Amino acid sequence: MLRKCLKIYVLLSLTAERVLFLLKFFLGKKYGLRLELSGIKRYKASSDRIRSLSRKTINGFIKFNIMKIAANATTTAATFEIKGSTLTLLVLHLLESDVEATAQQLRKKFGDGSGFLNNAPLLIDLSEVQGAGASLQLEALVDVLRELKLVPIGIRGGSEEQNRLAINAGLGLLSSARSEREVRETVREPNSEPGSEQGSVPPSPPAAANVITQPIRSGQRVVVNGDLIVLNSVNSGAEILATGNIHVYGALRGRAFAGAQGDTEVRVFCLQFDPDLVAIAGEYLVNDELNKAHIGKTTLVSLRDDRLLIEPIGIFDPHE
Repeated sequence: MLRKCLKIYVLLSLTAERVLFLLKFFLGKKYGLRLELSGIKRYKASSDRIRSLSRKTINGFIKFNIMKIAANATTTAATFEIKGSTLTLLVLHLLESDVEATAQQLRKKFGDGSGFLNNAPLLIDLSEVQGAGASLQLEALVDVLRELKLVPIGIRGGSEEQNRLAINAGLGLLSSARSEREVRETVREPNSEPGSEQGSVPPSPPAAANVITQPIRSGQRVVVNGDLIVLNSVNSGAEILATGNIHVYGALRGRAFAGAQGDTEVRVFCLQFDPDLVAIAGEYLVNDELNKAHIGKTTLVSLRDDRLLIEPIGIFDPHE
């Protein structure tokens, strides 16, 4: 419509009758109303009266309608899109329905002020406590998580009563998934007969490594699915999270969290070890807890018996 009105503006050299015809054709049945809005209602919408209008008056009338239609076209343009996306989330697997005991353990683990998971989105898995039904104090659990500056976004694996509680608490509902324990048992189940296909599970392809070549600066957060390889430094105040291993071929001064989905077999490797915090599958150490003899060394971090094991494997001198 805007293009048609611009054509009308170009055709001002035509006769007044032709201008009137074009206005009626392109601007529709509201022509008489628009003519009054243009300040010339004393003239009848007829070819005889239009002849007496100056070209300047017709010009102003057309400009008025062009601007009005342009404004309407702007307001009807799409202002948003909805697309699907695959994201990596932290998952809180609730193993007991005693929310008070869970709250105490959560405060002990995350209430030290390290701020490693501040504002991190969190999914609550209720598969193990589904039988508790409505007796589960879900709203109290959500309040504790928010108190610890975590952001619960939804639940999965809950019963109908628990789903209703989640909706009342402002949480979303996600489809349930098999627990990691069930997946491991399926993979480890031997074949019923040698050479038979029954009971065999094809190995899942490993997630592709994510490579970052730029330094990760203070305030930045990187979250990836799979291994993370940083070919630069991670500055203090930056955060990196990966479901797999973390390799930092530079100085690790920020916060590193490997095994974000609970994988205890992952490792953290860096050339220069001086992190604000390092964590594997939820077990972590802050900088004040580190052995000062390990600072600045080339280091490998692993998880053994629910404790982080830090092994210096060399010394890296960037000036050599």
